Amino acid sequence: MLFLRQIGKHQDGLCNHCNEPETISHFLSECSHSVTCLAVLAACKRLNLAPTLDIILSDGRRHNTIISSLDRKL
Repeated sequence: MLFLRQIGKHQDGLCNHCNEPETISHFLSECSHSVTCLAVLAACKRLNLAPTLDIILSDGRRHNTIISSLDRKL
């Protein structure tokens, strides 16, 4: 959302749930209110992977988890 704010597509760049800056890391691995985050964390746990941003983004199995759990239009 921070980037979306920079291009005028989001009011403040903060997570709608926690009011924290909505960075990629926050959206994928830190927000306990995000369906996508919860799905990614569950998938990491199931595969015994650390839920770090580099692992989440580099492991192709996580990509489908992210895409299928998105509740917003990209």
